[in-house]
Amino acid sequence: DNICNYDLKDMAMLFTFNVPNGFSEKTGVPIIKKDDMFTGLYVVHTVKHRFGGGHMSQELQCVRVMTTALSSILK
Repeated sequence: DNICNYDLKDMAMLFTFNVPNGFSEKTGVPIIKKDDMFTGLYVVHTVKHRFGGGHMSQELQCVRVMTTALSSILK
């Protein structure tokens, strides 16, 4: 249903990004391979909201959850 129920548990986020495998000597651009990824589950502890100059930003303080099998989340 894509709706957060904030009463049930701690809020968490799944963070995934590609890990560069060096840089191209010709262009200086990072070499990214599709399968070289980092994925981690983080519990959000605090969120600081900032509004100013027409922009909104957030600073998250999170702790990585190391005991969860990501395969059960990434189905």
